[in-house]
Amino acid sequence: MDQIVLGSGSGIYKIDNDRVWQDIKEQKFKGFSIEGLFEHKVSDVKLSLVEKPIDELSDEEAEIVLSKIRALIKKDKRYNSKKRIEMESYSDYGDGVKNNAKRVLDWVEKNGWGSCGTPVGKIRANQLANGEPISIETIKRMYSYLSRHEVDLETSKAYGDGCGKLMYDSWGGKSALGWSKNKLRELGLLTETETQPSVTSTYPGEGPYKKKKQKMAIEKPNVNVFGYHTRYFDMCPNAAALFEHLITMPVDEETIGMIRSAAQIADNVFRKEKEVIEADIASQHDYEEVLYLVDDFKDIMHEIDEEVGMMHDVSFMDGHVEKVKGYL
Repeated sequence: MDQIVLGSGSGIYKIDNDRVWQDIKEQKFKGFSIEGLFEHKVSDVKLSLVEKPIDELSDEEAEIVLSKIRALIKKDKRYNSKKRIEMESYSDYGDGVKNNAKRVLDWVEKNGWGSCGTPVGKIRANQLANGEPISIETIKRMYSYLSRHEVDLETSKAYGDGCGKLMYDSWGGKSALGWSKNKLRELGLLTETETQPSVTSTYPGEGPYKKKKQKMAIEKPNVNVFGYHTRYFDMCPNAAALFEHLITMPVDEETIGMIRSAAQIADNVFRKEKEVIEADIASQHDYEEVLYLVDDFKDIMHEIDEEVGMMHDVSFMDGHVEKVKGYL
């Protein structure tokens, strides 16, 4: 302690979840990082929970505080537009969501998780089964995960049939997909008009990819990512190198699905960037779409990094956001 310089920031964190703590002791998790964008401005954040000692926060209060921090760090759209961000959480999802999560936990109690699931998915199943409030950020991730992995239900029909159905219902299943989509629409955070996300969507809310009349030849930098053939990786050699590395790693079925989803999302970023360059102009919608995609890409890569025990630098994706922004 005598080596710490006066004024340094420090923090102590207690792990209350037994599964996560066991993973830490087994060195599956060796650390974590916190990033932030700080400005010299007076904040209107309510301090009632922030001032409360961390060990006195209930699970609901901790989720609210974390939701607020994540929203600020990830530069929430409402924060960018200088609108006030309320510290919100919701528990008005129906019994269908809760029952799906309960069925998973009942099955796991008898059969175990096996090689399926991340700590995040396992924690989410317990939250939903108990009817606990979840933050807006969690609702976004719920919708994102369930939209991406809806296609897994085509090959995984039961909990013992691979990881697809088991982990899908851990997040509340089909009931949670409908609820999260409607909730995000209600909050003005989802404006797409599909009745349901297509199982062929490459990111939540995007319809099936329509080929242009003029077919584009697959360039050399493109990669076959577990059956998904990228089309636009010629825009980013760093992405090609990343996925050439990822497909050589020994991973389970669920992680393969996440890697494939990440490749699809990256491909859509590069597709949009190429369209903007060819048109020599970008709309605000184009810019926001790329921001959303890159944010989703980073979330998936974070989950992948947890699974493989290795951190991958994906900061190069920010350059593609800036490229599109330059055409506004």
